[in-house]
Amino acid sequence: MKTKQKWFWICFVAALLAAPNALILRRTSETLDPLLINAARFGLAGLVFLPMLIKDVPKLIRSRKAFLKLLAAGLALAVAGVTYIIAIGNAPASYVSIISLLSPIMLLIYARRLSRERMSSRAVAGIIIAALGAMLVVVLPLAKATGGEFVFYPLATIAALASMLTYPASVVLAKDINKKFRVHILSIVSFSSLLTAFVSLGLWSMSNGGQAVVISAIDVWSLLYAGLIVLGLSRALTLRGYKYISTPALGALFYVESFLAVILPVFVLNEKLSVEMIIGGCLILLGVYAIEHHKATHHKYHHIIRP
Repeated sequence: MKTKQKWFWICFVAALLAAPNALILRRTSETLDPLLINAARFGLAGLVFLPMLIKDVPKLIRSRKAFLKLLAAGLALAVAGVTYIIAIGNAPASYVSIISLLSPIMLLIYARRLSRERMSSRAVAGIIIAALGAMLVVVLPLAKATGGEFVFYPLATIAALASMLTYPASVVLAKDINKKFRVHILSIVSFSSLLTAFVSLGLWSMSNGGQAVVISAIDVWSLLYAGLIVLGLSRALTLRGYKYISTPALGALFYVESFLAVILPVFVLNEKLSVEMIIGGCLILLGVYAIEHHKATHHKYHHIIRP
């Protein structure tokens, strides 16, 4: 139980580290092509853990199933990363965020279908409460900003749905690869990140048209943060923690990260804290408490994966 609690709080810290990511990427995308940003940040995350991937190459050579599953996880992340960038480029970030909030729900579905993870009704109810809180934080401010008029973005919707469906699959597959084939989490992060970087770089090369790239010092620091801290450190801690905490708990932490990303401008840009932000944040925390309290008193529903 202590191990579960320890890794829950480590994953919570990982969510804190990743919270400013959207704000920083939004600023960086004003000067750099989103596909180039994707290639750089995923490339950095892949290269920093490349030695671990090289060390695990013999395992992948010996097991065709392990390699094919790792390839599937990498392709899922590549699709998720590229389609998310396309969605952001064709619709407001808040519009894409609404669709992205369904990701933890898909994470639960994939975990039950692919990993056969058992979940109680209380744990599922906890993540639904957290989801309602996250929707409250995002949907109401968007409705106010648009005067209640709904605008549909076809391409962005398709791309956001593709990202929402594939990213949770990459997370569940990563856990499965680590459990069944003993491939290190950092190797999985490295391979999937490098594959995403190559796909993004290829798409950028085809669409760039030979234009010169000018990168400022601020852009460099932003890419280092997005690559090494968010996709490297934060993602590695999250996937490692997923060995010990339940899927509902991980999904709830996603909503905590989303909430922190929304309220960050309140402190950075001195924006006002709205009523819906306060209520939504309380619902998210209530959902997290329901899941964690459930784990503490009904731990028989969850199993720990042996390292």
